Amino acid sequence: MIKKYIFVMPQCYRCGKILMTQQSLSYHINKKNKCTKFHCDKCKISFPTQADYDIHMNDCEVQTKRHEIYDSIYSKKTVLIEVDLNGKITYISKNIEDLLKTVRNYFINKQLKEFFIDNTDYEKLMNEINKNDRGSVIYSTKTSEGETISFDADARKESDYVIISQTFIYISTSAY
Repeated sequence: MIKKYIFVMPQCYRCGKILMTQQSLSYHINKKNKCTKFHCDKCKISFPTQADYDIHMNDCEVQTKRHEIYDSIYSKKTVLIEVDLNGKITYISKNIEDLLKTVRNYFINKQLKEFFIDNTDYEKLMNEINKNDRGSVIYSTKTSEGETISFDADARKESDYVIISQTFIYISTSAY
């Protein structure tokens, strides 16, 4: 009678790689640069497990669809901005390029408060949002050419982001 042996080779639960020994699996899992098979191409973020990746992808797809709807709304004078609950810009409408003469991607992942000339205007808006889930403020910012441009901003807090609709008011070429 011929005896058959079945060898079960260890497999990484993170990336699915099959290794020769339990020791090599242990080294693989504990190495400095963790293995990640799960990568969001849109956000350029990697995830250690399928579950983490799936959760992110659900949120990412919802956000992408929301931003596509925002992009379909075009107005010469109204700019839509979406920020996370920490004030980081996650979306800004295309027409910002015409108004501030700066490419749209320049704003993404920057803090909203960086674009307020007067920090008290930013603080007023955020305090209103945190207190009432809504807020409004008139504030000024600078274009890439040094002009001062003012907006009337209305904001509404959602579960995990704030959407700001701001209407262009005027441009002043004089210094503040």
